[in-house]
Amino acid sequence: MASKHQMIATPMEYMYNLDADKVLERFGKYGRYQMIVYLMAALNFFIFSYKTTVISLIAEPQTNCTLHANDSSLSLNDSRHYVTLATDFGIGCEDKHLLEHANGAFMLGNFLFTALATYSADRFGRRPIFLLSLWSIVVLSVACAFAPSYEWFLFFRFFSGAFGASITVVGFVLTVESVAASFRSVQVLVNSLIWVAGILSVGVLHLFIFNWRLLYLCVVAPGLFSVVYFWLFPESIHWLIANGKTKGVKRYISRASRVNNVTLNLHSCQSDIVAPDQTPPHLSKAPRAKRNFLDLFRMPTLLLHLALNCYIFIVLNFVYWVLTLYSVKLHEQRMIGFFLSAVVEVPAGILAMLLLFCCGRRTVTVVALFGQTVSLGLTILVPQGSTSNLLLSLVAKVFNGVSWASEPLLLSEMAPTTVRNMMYGIVATVGEIGSVFAPYLDRIGDENVQKIVVTAMSVLAILFALVAPETSGRALPQDLADFDAGPCAAFLCRTLKRWRSGGETKKRRRKSNEGNALVEEGSSGERTALAEEAAAEDGGDEDGAVPAAEQRQRQQTNSNNNDDNASRTGQAIVGDEAVVVEQQPHTQPKMVAEGSGRSDPTADTAAHH
Repeated sequence: MASKHQMIATPMEYMYNLDADKVLERFGKYGRYQMIVYLMAALNFFIFSYKTTVISLIAEPQTNCTLHANDSSLSLNDSRHYVTLATDFGIGCEDKHLLEHANGAFMLGNFLFTALATYSADRFGRRPIFLLSLWSIVVLSVACAFAPSYEWFLFFRFFSGAFGASITVVGFVLTVESVAASFRSVQVLVNSLIWVAGILSVGVLHLFIFNWRLLYLCVVAPGLFSVVYFWLFPESIHWLIANGKTKGVKRYISRASRVNNVTLNLHSCQSDIVAPDQTPPHLSKAPRAKRNFLDLFRMPTLLLHLALNCYIFIVLNFVYWVLTLYSVKLHEQRMIGFFLSAVVEVPAGILAMLLLFCCGRRTVTVVALFGQTVSLGLTILVPQGSTSNLLLSLVAKVFNGVSWASEPLLLSEMAPTTVRNMMYGIVATVGEIGSVFAPYLDRIGDENVQKIVVTAMSVLAILFALVAPETSGRALPQDLADFDAGPCAAFLCRTLKRWRSGGETKKRRRKSNEGNALVEEGSSGERTALAEEAAAEDGGDEDGAVPAAEQRQRQQTNSNNNDDNASRTGQAIVGDEAVVVEQQPHTQPKMVAEGSGRSDPTADTAAHH
């Protein structure tokens, strides 16, 4: 008799044709093994949020560049207690703009390497790319903390951003693929809490650590724990099934069954797309299709959603970093604004979880974007630095947090498994454009113009979000054939296709009509030319040309020898007059039947063809 944690033996084709969502659901919403894997993957949120916000606290010099002389001694005394990037590398007030490159280098690396990492994760597996990026960012964090110069710091910071983006994008996909679909609504709250924990830890440690190098090294501590991931962290079961890795699937199920102490019946976990009793074993073991970057451009509906989600991510990134980077300006005490901006992400996660429990992913995304837009729009009516402006900015941050909980989840659930990492990576990469330009919003001098720009971008994002399909309660699509474009995108693509096909039909008809017109013009012109030639023959004596009688004699001789030849020349001799026979180009001439006023139907048909 099989032990409790063993899976029921089934043929290998059942192992191959599994539905990953059904397997995870059979292990339970809060399966022990799934929760362990999920929390291990979610560590990336803590590391990334720490590394992106630490610069705002360690870069600026503690002295005020505009202080009066009698205050200089006090500021100088404060700077001796806290060593920043500026004081350590000798960056003065006149070169203060160089400090912007600390975040710029990080975002640039993020932008350039995300797509490569996600493509590699789809091609070679989530686990190796995630672990390589996680360990690399730990090493690079140590290198940044011990950088001998600001140039070397920027160099290491650039590659930290590259691998940091990789662990975030690939790590997020892993968090989605490692838990049951029923847990994903709770997942958004846990993700938000872990992200906020990273931000708050920066602020708290900043109050007690007065050297930027030590503060930067603190991010290495949780990263060192990832060494055990080599033995404990599994490959995504979604990726294993999609790529036909039956041995890996069997290993995952065996380990999960042992840790969860449950029995798994694989027969009940079969995919509904291809029934196992309808799939011969030799066909079920056929290798699955491996998708590449060009496959994303072969489906118009998929390409449309890719473009729309890219813009939505740009807006979400832009609004988030504008509200985060400028949070120190929301209050007279910069740390109060910093902490408030971080703390409001907790209620944002709670609100997102409640909304996702009772509403669909698309509905939550649209509602959150609408709330963000209204809050940002109302800030135009209140003065900068007022309490109303502070509250409205925090409300906008809450709705932005809800959008960040629902929109990536919506994108991950609509994207097929074979291209999920690739698609999410492209969207996340393009979305970083918003992160890159957010620090430069101050270049627009008028504050109201700044708010109008951000509000207008959010309005367009709402319209784009309405096009997305609803994915709540549905299984994750495995390949491109399973992709659900939603009613709006499908309608748009059908309309575009119909419009293009209609245009081509009109173009073909226009060409056909032009061709018929040319044929008619050619026939008329030929008849005119023949008539003029006959007239010239009659007047040949007067014009000094060959006598018409002699020409008629020659033509009469040719006609007697070959009647068909006379037909091809378009002339016949009747008595003393030359008669022109109607002739179409490249066709047989229309011959008039003897004693009849109608043309020969056989000749008409031949001429038509």
